[in-house]
Amino acid sequence: MVKSVQIRAAKATDWSSIVDILECCGLPTDVVGDSSHFFQVAVLGGQVVGCACTEKYDETVVVRSVAVTPEHHGQHITIHLVGTALTRARAEGCTRAVLITAGDDDFSPPELELPEEVSLSADFVRRFGISRKSKEPID
Repeated sequence: MVKSVQIRAAKATDWSSIVDILECCGLPTDVVGDSSHFFQVAVLGGQVVGCACTEKYDETVVVRSVAVTPEHHGQHITIHLVGTALTRARAEGCTRAVLITAGDDDFSPPELELPEEVSLSADFVRRFGISRKSKEPID
């Protein structure tokens, strides 16, 4: 990791940088600026170079939208973003975590065994279009 990278809570002035990073990485931007989601950012030389989003469902935290600019790949910034997100969640009473990823691993949320409070939430169903009880897509 680059030693001078700083992980901090995102500010309203960071939203456009977060959107740029997520779009560059092919990730959805629909939750940026949503008050129910907490973003953390990695800052290097005064510029936002990475982000991670958390959503809390009872005692479970969902970590998603973890991304770093292509020129900063391989510097372990995502490890520190996720670690900071988990530390914050633990301090807020979370005892379980789910990491939602996208990429070349053919990951699909229906393959996971999620805690019930996550899988039955309206937000999860809206976003992923699946009910964990039925494991069938919702129209």
